[in-house]
Amino acid sequence: MSISRGPYRFLSLSAAQVQARRELLDLRGTIAQISALLLLLAASLYWRAVSAHSPAAGGKKTGKNWFDSPPVKGWRETRRQYLLTLAWGVWLVGLSAWRTDDDYLHLTKSLAHTAMATIPIQVLFAPKLASRSNFVLRLLGVRQAIFTPYHRLYGRLVLFPLLTLHAILYITFFMRQSLLAKRSSDADVQWGMAGIILAWAIWSMSSGGKTLTKRQFYLGHVAMVMGLLVVAYFHVVHVRRLPESSTGFNGWVNGS
Repeated sequence: MSISRGPYRFLSLSAAQVQARRELLDLRGTIAQISALLLLLAASLYWRAVSAHSPAAGGKKTGKNWFDSPPVKGWRETRRQYLLTLAWGVWLVGLSAWRTDDDYLHLTKSLAHTAMATIPIQVLFAPKLASRSNFVLRLLGVRQAIFTPYHRLYGRLVLFPLLTLHAILYITFFMRQSLLAKRSSDADVQWGMAGIILAWAIWSMSSGGKTLTKRQFYLGHVAMVMGLLVVAYFHVVHVRRLPESSTGFNGWVNGS
């Protein structure tokens, strides 16, 4: 049985089809993580090459080109950083849609699963958590300051929109199937709604937290991110390894 909703349909799947969908979701998560690591390696090679060809002395400052200037005066990130982050976001959206065919719920689940798969790396390179003892940074040979703008932009322009779209598509599904009242009382949906509220709070603080001190922003941001990981852990059993690896792997690399 299926109900058509534009190019996608609400499908009733057999147990074997559900299992096949789960395997594809896990595969996309693995591809997202591997591609993120390859991107980090490419960044490392690029910055090593740039450093090798930069003048070691002389003290002369070269003017910034158009790509290395902010798109709007007063913004912290540059056009290059925006473009690279948005390009990465397009890649993740394409990866999320890959082999979903016309399965509405497959796409809906995939958007969140693919985004959450990159959370461990996002947490790993958080400015305050990436301490000097972080051997990954030492191995890459790239300063934390290089990653910080991408950490900010990735959260605002990629993670938050993908998780929000996941929630919107699920709510739309519940409404069109007349399930919203029934499912709203289920724990997994309640955890999901708590997660999207936390995601909005994190986005709002990161986008407009100018009235907070650095300490207030840091404590509030870390508390809400940890809260989001807890929510994700209880929301869906299949993604529990992602919050666990986000906290465990970060503690391991910074404690090594």
